[in-house]
Amino acid sequence: DSLMAFGEHVFHRCSKLKTIKFPKKIKEIKPYSFCDCESLETFNIPSDVIKISDNAFLHCHSLTNVEFNEGLQEIGNNAFSRSNLKIVKLPNSLKIMNNNAFSGCRNLESIIINDGIEKIGEYAFGGCTNLKNVYLPSNIKYLSTGLFCDCVDLEKIAIPDSVTAMGECVFQNCKNLKDVNLPKNIKIIPKHTFK
Repeated sequence: DSLMAFGEHVFHRCSKLKTIKFPKKIKEIKPYSFCDCESLETFNIPSDVIKISDNAFLHCHSLTNVEFNEGLQEIGNNAFSRSNLKIVKLPNSLKIMNNNAFSGCRNLESIIINDGIEKIGEYAFGGCTNLKNVYLPSNIKYLSTGLFCDCVDLEKIAIPDSVTAMGECVFQNCKNLKDVNLPKNIKIIPKHTFK
């Protein structure tokens, strides 16, 4: 329990690693820390971790379960991209989710984003082809470019009234989207939003 930090790429390409007991005092999971750990199946993010950096769990194809504990404030670019997560419940403490955070998670079925979030980056869930259930927080003001692009199984979504603008291609290629509740305060719906 004396370990307080580790560097970038620390477990990068440890292809046989399945589980790890994570020290409690670590504040940040550095870039590429577990990238390409193809056998990693589950991970518990301790409450002392405030940031999961860019590409931290990129290409963890066996990663099906991550426990996001309260205290986490930021998820970096591509942090969980192309992992095997199925259900994601993000903590209330999370403020920033960067670009492509969960993009290409083809088995992701359900995502719950709590009200603490201030920013969701571009293509954060792009290419999550099995995504069916999304809960968007009631305070979010902007839906980023390509946020749900290529989520071909998404059938319905309720966009909170707090949303006043969207980027381009937010729901592009969502072929099965049948039910959309547009917010009453929306001011801008740009090109290709529902193409």
